[in-house]
Amino acid sequence: MTQRPTVLLAEDHAQTVRVCSEALARAEMRVVVAADTARAAALTAADRPAAVLMDAALPGDVEEFCRQLRRSGVPLVLLLPPRLAGREADALCALADECVRKPFDADDLARRVTHLAAARPAAQVKPYPAAKTAGGSVVADGGTGREDYSGREIAGCVLEREIGRGATSIVYLARHATLDIPVAVKLMPAALQRWDAEERRRFIRGARAAARIDHPAVVPVLNAGEDGGCYFLVQRYVEGETLQARLDRLTSLPEKDVRAVVLQVAAGLGAAHRLGIVHRDVKPANIILSTGGQALLTDFGLARIGEADISSGSAVVGTPLYMSPEQCSGKALDGRSDLYSLGASAYHALVGRPPISGDSPVAVLRNHLERLPDPPHLAARGVSTSFSSVLMRLLAKDPDARFRDAAELIAAL
Repeated sequence: MTQRPTVLLAEDHAQTVRVCSEALARAEMRVVVAADTARAAALTAADRPAAVLMDAALPGDVEEFCRQLRRSGVPLVLLLPPRLAGREADALCALADECVRKPFDADDLARRVTHLAAARPAAQVKPYPAAKTAGGSVVADGGTGREDYSGREIAGCVLEREIGRGATSIVYLARHATLDIPVAVKLMPAALQRWDAEERRRFIRGARAAARIDHPAVVPVLNAGEDGGCYFLVQRYVEGETLQARLDRLTSLPEKDVRAVVLQVAAGLGAAHRLGIVHRDVKPANIILSTGGQALLTDFGLARIGEADISSGSAVVGTPLYMSPEQCSGKALDGRSDLYSLGASAYHALVGRPPISGDSPVAVLRNHLERLPDPPHLAARGVSTSFSSVLMRLLAKDPDARFRDAAELIAAL
């Protein structure tokens, strides 16, 4: 039997790992996953892969790892997140065989990786090109990466400019033609819909879940559906930035700011839980901090409504760094799982790093089950023992040891 070529997938986003792994498996390639550059370098040294597919924003020294790959002759495809552009992107793409913008068509990406691996076997390694730039032909769109819907009208909203991208969606600032107000329109481009019919179902059901929640700390959904072959979700536009974006700039936040975020998001979660909705993906990237100082929860794409599961695929869904132990093991969840994730997000905001980490997504899941983080007042300066104890209770391994619900958490604060 012919041995399948090995591809190292260096990526720490659970959904991207799943989509890429499935596409590479269909291309008859063996996939090894690393969640940071240190682990990726160790795996490359131990078992030289036929190619490396890497997120350009992976934790660690990405540029140095790219240089190591260039010296070794292992083909490299970089995945460029939306926030990475300009000279920084140019410098990294100069060290890669191809750069692909997120979001992308997974099957097209698998074909690119297969072609590189087949064209440059280990016994016939050729030198890397001397220079490549993100402005040249080296940057590929994977069929969808730079789809531009600016100026198009969707569901009565005129799209003005792109304000965000994710693994399966693009967000535009738009103006509602009838109401004459700014709105945020989230799109699942047509090419991305080819991934799986379940992705379309999850997109719409997530919109329905959010639309049921009427609370100031949850971004309201105004409309959702399909228009001209493109699935859309219209939300109120909140001027501000995500908690993740603020942490990217500042690393950590003062206790009073983190406490305010926890109080507001907890109130929004309480409203969702009373409707039988479990968010299942509470994390800094899904918490918006408005310019007026309000924290709002968004993106219910992985939510569970009652016993109905919006997500597709494995029962283990979410973002590993912030998942509860019961979520990591695929057990039944209730609102206390969201409270754990809120605690993990608050810990990150307070200390400057998530409470649990690991050298791969699987290791992170295992560590959520087995390891306790240092209390925040010992891990960062200026944190009160009272607030530290609240967060450690949120991060208890046993759901019964946490707060019973969001109301009890709010009372404790």
